[in-house]
Amino acid sequence: LQIISQEPNQGIEYEYYQSRYRKPSQGYFWSVGSWSLCSKECGGGYQTRLVFCTIDNEAYPDYMCRNQVRPSSNKTCNGQSCPETKQLSFIPRPSVWTSSQCLTRRVYR
Repeated sequence: LQIISQEPNQGIEYEYYQSRYRKPSQGYFWSVGSWSLCSKECGGGYQTRLVFCTIDNEAYPDYMCRNQVRPSSNKTCNGQSCPETKQLSFIPRPSVWTSSQCLTRRVYR
């Protein structure tokens, strides 16, 4: 029997692109993808996204957008402290085993 007190949230995954950095009739502009899942559930992780220079729904080298501020392609996430979780394992004890061989307690932080 194994008891684990916390399971990760599987959530959903999707991706989209939006061109919110475009200014009318200014040529090349930055487009961004959606943020990735956070690399950690707690304790400080990071997220990334695609950032690319575009015009007329075509991607171009970054230097073509050099006159505009490039949006961030990474950020920190889930900075809250991790809750203390415990994992307990029980193994039936033959009479020749000592009690220290039968119960394992692990604490994760």
